[in-house]
Amino acid sequence: MNKKYSDWLRIDLHIHTDKSRETKEDDYKGIFSVTTLKQKMIENNVGIFSLTDHNIINKDAYSEYYDSCTEDDPLLLLGVELDIQGTSKVYHSLLIFNYKSKESAIEIGDRLEAKYVQKGITNKKQRVLTIDEIIELFPEDDFFFIPHAGNTKSIVDGHRVDIQDAQKMVLLMQSAFEKVPEKARQKYNEGFDTVLFEAFRNKDDIAYIEFSDNHNIGRYPCTHKGDDGSQHCFYYIKGNKSYETLRLAFIDPKSRIKSQEEYNQIDRTLQTINNLKIEEDILVHENELFFSPHLNVIIGGRSSGKSLLMHVLGEKIEQTNIDDKYQVDLNKFTIKSSLDIGYKNHISVISNLIYIN
Repeated sequence: MNKKYSDWLRIDLHIHTDKSRETKEDDYKGIFSVTTLKQKMIENNVGIFSLTDHNIINKDAYSEYYDSCTEDDPLLLLGVELDIQGTSKVYHSLLIFNYKSKESAIEIGDRLEAKYVQKGITNKKQRVLTIDEIIELFPEDDFFFIPHAGNTKSIVDGHRVDIQDAQKMVLLMQSAFEKVPEKARQKYNEGFDTVLFEAFRNKDDIAYIEFSDNHNIGRYPCTHKGDDGSQHCFYYIKGNKSYETLRLAFIDPKSRIKSQEEYNQIDRTLQTINNLKIEEDILVHENELFFSPHLNVIIGGRSSGKSLLMHVLGEKIEQTNIDDKYQVDLNKFTIKSSLDIGYKNHISVISNLIYIN
């Protein structure tokens, strides 16, 4: 279920299909199927994922998943892993698009294939694009660059030294942010180059994240082909199942991105308010409100009911001190906490809670 509030979601935007065999030698192991893919995503509680083959988009796999998925299933965002000619070397970088439909997968895939034909690249294993060419190819499309943060062009080379460093990736601003090609080219070249410096990689406000780079879906969540038995340590992003969750993570990585270890340290013993059910009343309409277990912000215009809502919450929480200034039937409101099975007239969140109206 796609929750109405922000929560911690497992994310894996770097999963290959057997389509990568067409563009990289011996690049996939085992048998790929969308059925197995979906099963593995659900079993591992992955909320958002992408199929990022090397320099090619598996349009058939995307189409099959989109044809069968529901809003309760893990969200599949359109993506690809490109070889990109940077200032001084070739980089591997994911492109994750703000698209989640069969039509978009086919359209973007066809556009990419046409570009390689235009460049006269007949050998699929020699596909490389420049930043300029990518900007020209996707001038109005909303997407993120997510390059490898290690100082090697190849994920395979990275395995030989430090698999964790090789898996570490960094979110860069999306292409749609800058429409002027020359400025965009300069911005991305600078972005790619900065990930090479140790000082940059040590900063704690950079949107680092690790994905599985899985090349064998039958052994998911193994990393790469699973030959060495390594299992992927998931990262979590705070938000809902949407592309905007990535955008917010880029803006605020310190509070919106967590490793598995950091996620395990979250205190889940706190009792929080989950829901408030409202029956029709002279002042309010029938409704059911869902609250996040994290920070909640009430936003509304003048006289929109913000203070009334806070008043009702205060009345429904035991041992709070409030001013009774609203003529409202409190029996029309019931409340449920994270420890309750059903709705109640009152809840006791903590004994020393102070309510300020």
